[in-house]
Amino acid sequence: MVTIPNKPYEHLPRSPKLLEAFLFNIYLNEEIIGKINLSIEGRQVWIWGFEIYKDYQGNGYSKKALNIIINRCRGIELNNKIYHFTKVILHCYPDNLIANNLYKSYGFKLDNPALGGLGNNIYTLNI
Repeated sequence: MVTIPNKPYEHLPRSPKLLEAFLFNIYLNEEIIGKINLSIEGRQVWIWGFEIYKDYQGNGYSKKALNIIINRCRGIELNNKIYHFTKVILHCYPDNLIANNLYKSYGFKLDNPALGGLGNNIYTLNI
C-alpha cells in the first residue's frame, strides 16, 4: 500500500530566494520508494521533486502518490497551520512523456509549455 506520512521529514523555512517547503517520503508498506515536495505560495501549492525511484517505476505508484497528496492539499496541516489550497502547480521536463501523460490524465492543464525543449512544462490543477 502506497502511503505518505502526514508530517514531512523536513521543513525548509521561507527565504528570500525560496518559498517555504515541506519534504515528504513516499512509502510502499514500510519501504521508501520515492519523494514529493510541496512549496506554499498563498493559496497555491507547488509540487516539485516528485519521484518514484527507478526500481519501483511502472507499477502505478506515481498516480497513487499524486492522488494522496492532491487530496491532502484540500486541507493539510503543515508546521502547525491548516492550509486549504485552491490550486496545485507543478513542472515537468518536456521529454518526460510518462510524467507529462500522468499529469494530463489526472486533470492537470498545461499552462506554460516549454518552448523548443528549453525549460519545463508548467501544469496547474484547480482543487
